[in-house]
Amino acid sequence: MNRGYDVIRKNYDLLVSRRESASLGLKLDESSQLAEFRVVEPPRVSPNPVAPGRIVLGLLAVVGSLLAGMGAALAMDQFRPTFQDANTLRESSGRPVLGAIAVSVHGLAANAGVRLEALRFAGAIALIVALQVAWLSWMVVHPLN
Repeated sequence: MNRGYDVIRKNYDLLVSRRESASLGLKLDESSQLAEFRVVEPPRVSPNPVAPGRIVLGLLAVVGSLLAGMGAALAMDQFRPTFQDANTLRESSGRPVLGAIAVSVHGLAANAGVRLEALRFAGAIALIVALQVAWLSWMVVHPLN
């Protein structure tokens, strides 16, 4: 009789545990409906870049550097002005000018020095522009793709 009772008790406990796990699973299914995720469209890589292209960035760098150079030159002129004669200095500062040094650089050698300096500056600017054009054209011909 004890043996029959033990078998029936074991079956009863097994059925009770199954019922409890089924009811927990049912509760879990009911509560998880709030956080149900479905993949509507699979993820993919966009064919368009997120940021501007290299060519656009290169052009922006050239234009930005030119604007920065012009702004720096304008700021230097505003904060540290130069004066060509004593009258302009007197009018700008409102103080008397005690003395002025006149530099008289007339002659062929002085004009040649000024021309050479201007030619060097123009050559440096032309070299920088040529390097930028070469770099941008290389980026057009050799894309990263």
